[in-house]
Amino acid sequence: MKSLILSLSLLLMSSQALAWGRRAHADIASLAAQLISKEQAPKEAFLMDHSYDLGYYANIPDFVWKATPEIYKKEQFQHYIDLPIFDREFAARGEKPDWNPDRTKFFTKFSNIPTNAGRAPWRIQELTDQLSEFTKKLKNKKISVAERRDLQGQWLLYAGVIGHYIGDLSMPLHVSEDYDAKKAGQGGLHSWFEDKMPDELYPSIENEVLTRARARWKEFQKENAKKTAFELALDLGRNSEKVIPELLKIDKTNGRKSNSKAAEAYKEMLTQQLTTGVLYLALAWSPYLGWNFDGNRFFTWYGQPEYINAPAEPRLGVK
Repeated sequence: MKSLILSLSLLLMSSQALAWGRRAHADIASLAAQLISKEQAPKEAFLMDHSYDLGYYANIPDFVWKATPEIYKKEQFQHYIDLPIFDREFAARGEKPDWNPDRTKFFTKFSNIPTNAGRAPWRIQELTDQLSEFTKKLKNKKISVAERRDLQGQWLLYAGVIGHYIGDLSMPLHVSEDYDAKKAGQGGLHSWFEDKMPDELYPSIENEVLTRARARWKEFQKENAKKTAFELALDLGRNSEKVIPELLKIDKTNGRKSNSKAAEAYKEMLTQQLTTGVLYLALAWSPYLGWNFDGNRFFTWYGQPEYINAPAEPRLGVK
C-alpha cells in the first residue's frame, strides 16, 4: 500500500509529467482507429473492433509505467519536447536545424541539450520502427496461428502506446518550456485545460472530432504521405506551439471559476487539437497496415505490459 501511495504521489506532484487526461488520450487513439476503419473498410475493420483496446493502451505510459518510481525517472522525459530549447541550440551554432531521428546521433552532436528538454519525437520514431518490424512479420503468410496472434497483439499494444506520445504533442503546453503557464502568471493551466475541459465537453466532442477528421483525412494523407513518424511528430509539435498564445488568452479572459463557461470558450481549440492528434496518429499507423488480421478466438489483452525502454543516450543524468 505504501508503494502504491508513493507511486501515485510521484505522478501527481510533477506537472511536467502530465499529459492529456485519460479521456483525451483514449479518444485520440480510439477515434484514429475508427477513422481508418471507416475510410478503409472492410480491410482494416479490425481497428474498429479493437478501438477500445487502443484507447486503453494509449494510457499505459502514464498510468502503468509512471506508477513505478524507477521507471518514472526515465519515462517522464519521453512525453514532451520543449521546442524553444532546441531552437536556441540551433541558433547558437549558427546553422539550420539538424533534426536526426537517431537519438544517439542527435544527442552526440547536440550534447548541450538536457534530457529534461524532452524526447517525444524520438520515442515516437523508435516505437514506430518496432511497429514496422511487427508488420513485416505479419505479412508473412507462413507464420503459425499462435505466432500471428502474438504479433498482432504486440502490434495493437505498440500502436496504442504510440498514440499516447502523439497525443501528448497535440497538447500545446507539451511543446513549451512554460509547461504549466507559471511564467505567464497562469499556473495550473496545464491540468485545467487537458483534463477538466475535455471531461466537461464529453461525449459530444467525440462525434465532432471524428466528423472533422473524416472530412480532412484524404487531403491530410495526400499532403503528408511521405513524412516519417519523426517528421510527423515535429510537425505536430510546431502546430501545437502556434496555439499557445491563444490558449493563454482564453484562460486569462475566462478564468477558471466555471467549468462550463471555460469549456465553451475552449471548445473550438480542444476540438481542433484533438482532431489534429487523431489525423497525425492515423497517418503514423497507416504505413504499417495491409496485413491480414486473424480475429478467430483472438483474446490477447495486456493489462499492465512491461516497460518498453528507450535507447540509452550518449550521456547520463539531467542537467
